[in-house]
Amino acid sequence: MVNLNKMTTIITFILLIMIAIFRNNVSVLIFSVVMIALMGYTAFRVRTKWNIGFAICLSVILVIWNVYLGVEAYT
Repeated sequence: MVNLNKMTTIITFILLIMIAIFRNNVSVLIFSVVMIALMGYTAFRVRTKWNIGFAICLSVILVIWNVYLGVEAYT
């Protein structure tokens, strides 16, 4: 079985490099969707109050950030 922390770190670096190269809202949206999915999987696989709280908090921040970028792009 693949170590979940190692896989998350590798995917995060790949997505951050993609954001740095393309510098657009689509890459940020892809990053957010993947991170929300990984955080949700991690939080509900190993259920502690910190994992669940951390996943919910970061998911809300990423959703707000994507809404902000969407509004900024169309103004």
